Amino acid sequence: MVPLGILDVLGNRLSIYFGQSAETTDFIVDCLEAWWQENKREHTGLEELAIDIDNGSATRSNRTQFIKRIVQFSQKLN
Repeated sequence: MVPLGILDVLGNRLSIYFGQSAETTDFIVDCLEAWWQENKREHTGLEELAIDIDNGSATRSNRTQFIKRIVQFSQKLN
């Protein structure tokens, strides 16, 4: 099991998701998408979503799959 935590600083709430394999780019963005679906009603009118992610192997800026998925996620927010 691989855990991933998302901290909503303004809402003071921690959400923890678990994956079956490894912390991959797809797992991370899938968790962000799941979190957004569960919490978007609480954030109506949100103008900016700041995501602070460590520079781990799955999220380095040279990982094209991560860049592709995070851009797709951001486009869904509009």
